[in-house]
Amino acid sequence: MIVRTYSDKFIMIAQHDHAAISGLMARMWKDILFTNHHQRPSVEYAIRHHDIGWKLMDEAPFWNEYKAAPYTFTDYPTAPKTVFYQYGIEEVAQNDEYAALLCSRHYTRLLQKNPSDAAQTFLREQEEWRNDMLRNLDDFDQTVFDFHYGMLQMLDDLSLFICLNEPGASGDDLHPFFKNGISKHKGITSIPNETLDIHWSDKQTISLDPFPFAEPFTIHIRQRMVMKEAIKHNGLINSYRNAPLETIDIEVVSG
Repeated sequence: MIVRTYSDKFIMIAQHDHAAISGLMARMWKDILFTNHHQRPSVEYAIRHHDIGWKLMDEAPFWNEYKAAPYTFTDYPTAPKTVFYQYGIEEVAQNDEYAALLCSRHYTRLLQKNPSDAAQTFLREQEEWRNDMLRNLDDFDQTVFDFHYGMLQMLDDLSLFICLNEPGASGDDLHPFFKNGISKHKGITSIPNETLDIHWSDKQTISLDPFPFAEPFTIHIRQRMVMKEAIKHNGLINSYRNAPLETIDIEVVSG
């Protein structure tokens, strides 16, 4: 769950809905900047579904007593998180094995520095699984894979920028993840810049430079406004499910 905290409420965005924004960005990516076009459907599938492991859990969010707030994707306990990750990889693999390889690498990066037994077990098992998968892929190209994985990382970050920040935020009000812009990720050699400049032009518009997309486009943020007073009386799950689902439209343009 992606959560923005305010004095009287939480804005809550399901991980799979955030991934839908990343998926739209993948579809808008310029053809001329894409490597190995015959694999584009697999890459787009991976990016659109990279957080599918969270889908069921986000339907019933958990309360973090220590922080007096809903658990988010950053502070969720490691052991159950690895179960969601494993489930997500298996779900993606049922439809596209190459996409599952991308998702597996994505999840292992997120846990790379986690010393817990659950994380280290997950990392070892995923490395073995990827090695088994690679033995069955005759045309696997590591450089191409690094580009596709770089796309997943970058578009994940772009979507997180939009979901984690209050529309129109700038300067010190930006989420700490994005104080220095967004890294391009080394696999994307078709974009020369090391860092992408991203900022809110206004509360409805995101500007990006360089702009790797075919044309400006509109994204749709699906979110729920969950009032703290409602949680106090009805609990988090009921308050979340009863909060209206609203859609916020944001334009993404060249900056």
